[in-house]
Amino acid sequence: MYRFYQLFNQLKLLQGQYGYIDSVKTLYHFYLDVLQKSKLDFVGEPLEGLQLMGVLESRNLDFENVIIASVNEGVLPSGRRGENSFIPYDVKIALGLPTYKERDAIFSYHFYRLLQRAKTIDLFYDMNSNALNGKEKSRFVLQLLAQRIDKHQVIHQIKAPEVYPVVNTLIKVQKDEQVMQRLKVMAENGLSPSALTNYVLNPLIFYKQNVLQVYEERDVEETVEARTFGDIVHATLEALYKPVLHKVLTKKDILTMKSLVSNTVDKYFQEKLKSSEYKQGKNLLIYNVILEYLHRFLDKEIAEIENGTSIKVLDLEVQLKVPFDSEHLPFPVNIKGIVDRVELRNGILHIIDYKTGAVSAQNLGVTNWDLLITDFKYSKAFQLLTYAFMYYQSTEVKNIWAGNFSFKRLNEGLVRFHTKISRGEKDYNISEAVIQEYKTITEKLLLEIFNPKIPFQEV
Repeated sequence: MYRFYQLFNQLKLLQGQYGYIDSVKTLYHFYLDVLQKSKLDFVGEPLEGLQLMGVLESRNLDFENVIIASVNEGVLPSGRRGENSFIPYDVKIALGLPTYKERDAIFSYHFYRLLQRAKTIDLFYDMNSNALNGKEKSRFVLQLLAQRIDKHQVIHQIKAPEVYPVVNTLIKVQKDEQVMQRLKVMAENGLSPSALTNYVLNPLIFYKQNVLQVYEERDVEETVEARTFGDIVHATLEALYKPVLHKVLTKKDILTMKSLVSNTVDKYFQEKLKSSEYKQGKNLLIYNVILEYLHRFLDKEIAEIENGTSIKVLDLEVQLKVPFDSEHLPFPVNIKGIVDRVELRNGILHIIDYKTGAVSAQNLGVTNWDLLITDFKYSKAFQLLTYAFMYYQSTEVKNIWAGNFSFKRLNEGLVRFHTKISRGEKDYNISEAVIQEYKTITEKLLLEIFNPKIPFQEV
């Protein structure tokens, strides 16, 4: 506590002298900086009992039993890690200033001096490492082993905590009468593609999020989260494309949109974040990433138009809800969803879903239909097929293509759903036959969800 008292006094003196601290955030950064540089000395009875001290405190003292902890390279000696200076190493050498090498030499002397008259010496070092931080024994340990004297008895032991295997019992939730009643209500209100793919990912996630409607609590956002990032991109694109609905897009239309990107993103940033400080720190980086994504997307649209592609946007953020007709289901089921964009591209109706994450063309191709309801990596293909199915049910259009625009892979353009006819040959048309295959596997999935004998089993 006394050390913290000293630390805050130090901050008070800095503020009184320079007056740089003008906010809690700045105070926090100064506090962390001072705290990281602080050292806490052990205080004990010097005449009896266990003596805890740093290496420098041991000078001119002799002990029969010595225990040294953290004898790791980078700790003892500290090497470059212990340097806390704005002066570059080469400048120090040129000006004759002390560097980490002199400090390491001092610690080397005191280390060997401490061992000089000891009868029993215990050196501990940590060999645990991870992908970012490797650990190794100190060079002092290696020197002792290399320069071993015959009368010295060296015992090398590896100590590791005994780890008992943890048996995770997978959670299983039975479908009682209340659960079945809730499922019936959900079916009537409509099941979305994301709800169905939640079940494919993990039935327990479907149970928690969709049946119980239990979600992680969303705190007030100080920095933009992934979901809000996507919301801002979607809302901006909707606002930009609304004025040009039902007309063939021209380069001039897209250039007009590009001029409006910044102000439109500003508007939705303020709405979603509800903070005036969105153009600083991490939020500023995210803001610029969104601008970059949108400008690159619109540049891609211009390139398509210049290459002769005809694009006519018919609708945006289309809310659909259609019945899923099946005599095998225990009660009526509706499928619902929101289509980001419907357009005519070279005369072919396209259903487009924006994705701020990565989309692999490989996972939008189908050879084995059962994978759509058993392997989550095909969830985007299932989602596109669901939109196509709903559009088939809602309109008389019978020639539909569907695809994703991935903002992380805009160079790939529109990545389309396809069935694989043969090696290297793809069919992008979502025909009535494809829709029938979709209905077959979706019915299979729904029968499992609504079967009272099949519990929600964690995977």
